[in-house]
Amino acid sequence: MRMRTWIAAGLAAALVAALAPVPEAQDRADLQRIGPRTVADLRQWDVQLDRMLRSGDLVVGRVFGDARVPGRSHERADQFYRGVKVFGGDVVRQIDGGQTVSIFGTLYVGIDLDVSPRLTQEDAKAVLAHFVAQSENAAFEVAPGVRATFLEAGHILGSAGVVLDIEERGRKFRLAFSGDIGRRDLKLLRDPVFPADVDALIMECTYGNKVHKPPQSAFDELREGDQVSFEVADSPKGPNAIKVSRVAPMA
Repeated sequence: MRMRTWIAAGLAAALVAALAPVPEAQDRADLQRIGPRTVADLRQWDVQLDRMLRSGDLVVGRVFGDARVPGRSHERADQFYRGVKVFGGDVVRQIDGGQTVSIFGTLYVGIDLDVSPRLTQEDAKAVLAHFVAQSENAAFEVAPGVRATFLEAGHILGSAGVVLDIEERGRKFRLAFSGDIGRRDLKLLRDPVFPADVDALIMECTYGNKVHKPPQSAFDELREGDQVSFEVADSPKGPNAIKVSRVAPMA
């Protein structure tokens, strides 16, 4: 059986983003680029940012020191609209000696959207009743003529690839999706299991031609470093789970 390999990086997400309707009200929002060139403009924007921080229209997500200028810090704030994060809206303010020296970023103005939740907590709890736990390496029916099998992905705890065995009008077809593929020989994770005899493979393009170093080399680099720190990006909705998961195998 000839293998046909499709390498797709977020193809489904890209299609959804391209085809999904945009709310009409969002079309009226204008993108405002911030980059004051005069001291007077800088001071006006400094006051404006303070006002937005007090109102909750901006939320500081990160403050960090300048690697090149001692004593200078960078304050990065994300834009929010009625408690909902506005993607693409953020501002960075550089502060030196307690005084703002530069401001740059982008903000959306004229947003007019209803941000009321469409789902209630009761709706979410009702959905949980439909969740069914499935074991790896055990096929189960997801629809008439379609059986799925989860395979260990070795990426983070609980991650899995999926193989779909499809039968329609007397024709059998096997489709596999890799998901994120982990490395072998990690101390906390099982090795990834690769699908066999598939007709089509949808694969994260990150792994199309990547050759990982042996895991031991990462531990050697960790031991040899003078100082190592792991940063968990904080946000109003909690820590960055991706960064946490990638630190875990080195523990």
